Amino acid sequence: MSDFEISATLVIRGFRCDPQVVTKTLGIVPTDTWLTGESVRPNADKKHRENAWIKRINGTHQNASFEAILTAFEKQLQPIKDKLRLLPQPHSISLYVAILPLNYMPSVVLKKNHVTMLSEIGANFELVVYTDTDCTSKVCTRTVIA
Repeated sequence: MSDFEISATLVIRGFRCDPQVVTKTLGIVPTDTWLTGESVRPNADKKHRENAWIKRINGTHQNASFEAILTAFEKQLQPIKDKLRLLPQPHSISLYVAILPLNYMPSVVLKKNHVTMLSEIGANFELVVYTDTDCTSKVCTRTVIA
């Protein structure tokens, strides 16, 4: 059994065009997309408030370090970094890192090169730590670093 799981997700939202325009601009296939007004889940009353394009970075890693996840993100971002500037305006870019501590909480350190990379692409950073093992409901800590 792993001690913790970490996942990273790149989210681009707020653009007014079809998400296919973002896909074409970046040249990579997203993990998910949605349009304003689409249901959050099938048969749900809640609707998305804005268009979004989502790319999960390397899925979920068991016992991978926080630094390793950000380094993997940085490597996958390199080929599309300049293309992010070509995205239709307005838009926002965020990197979400989710941690599910199963036996212990891994250390979380943002190194200078990671902060620089996030700044270069104009991305917000959000770290979410889940407390329940099925990862569906409670969020113990939600820290936003802009």
